[in-house]
Amino acid sequence: MRDLFQQLLEEYTRSIEVRHYASHVMYKFAVKEFLEFHSKRAKHSTNFSQADMIAYFEYITTRNNKRRSGTLAQSTINHYLFAIHLLFDYLLTMGYEDALPIVPAYLRAEQTDPSVLSIDEVKELYRYCENKEETAILSVAYGCGLRCSEIEALNIKDVLLRDGILIVQNGKNAKRREVPLSDKVVSDLKDYLHNYRTLKSKNRQAFFVNKYGYRLRGNSINKRVVQITERTSITKRVTLHGVTN
Repeated sequence: MRDLFQQLLEEYTRSIEVRHYASHVMYKFAVKEFLEFHSKRAKHSTNFSQADMIAYFEYITTRNNKRRSGTLAQSTINHYLFAIHLLFDYLLTMGYEDALPIVPAYLRAEQTDPSVLSIDEVKELYRYCENKEETAILSVAYGCGLRCSEIEALNIKDVLLRDGILIVQNGKNAKRREVPLSDKVVSDLKDYLHNYRTLKSKNRQAFFVNKYGYRLRGNSINKRVVQITERTSITKRVTLHGVTN
């Protein structure tokens, strides 16, 4: 039975790695711990009951943190529960199970970053853009979730407008990922590319270029966002993470 759990863990790991989840290492650890917990509780049975899920939920919300004093942080518990949710999705998709228990509701993580914007605040940023470049930067930052360094490295060939996909070639942890584009983001990027970006670019690959035609650097991208924020009523200190020098 342990071999079965090991095989399941390996299959699950491959399934989340190909989907380029940024936290796939934590998800693998969480599922490994869950399977070990279930194995001890259910004597290696592969049947997952609602009582098992309740017991596991009580376990992870009270167990000691192995890296520091106290219990697990709410954000970590969120990751653990989401990992189990992905596991159950995989079991159902592959036909290993016909029905599975409900994963307990995720805890609401405490918001500690004062620069996190609400949806209304992001909309306000859009309203105060003064040109197509500013709108496009917001679209890849907030519409696609790119870090500042990823925006800087973005090339024209990475933005597949017809397919509605943006490719981050070398993202966090050196991972390549594909980001689906909404219709609005496609429209914003197309408008910038065809109606604003300088045609006399010295760097033909770079998606964002400065007025001299060279690749727009991270500190300049961040400066654009700060300038937009200064026109609004937003009092939070808004910067893009991952700024490069």
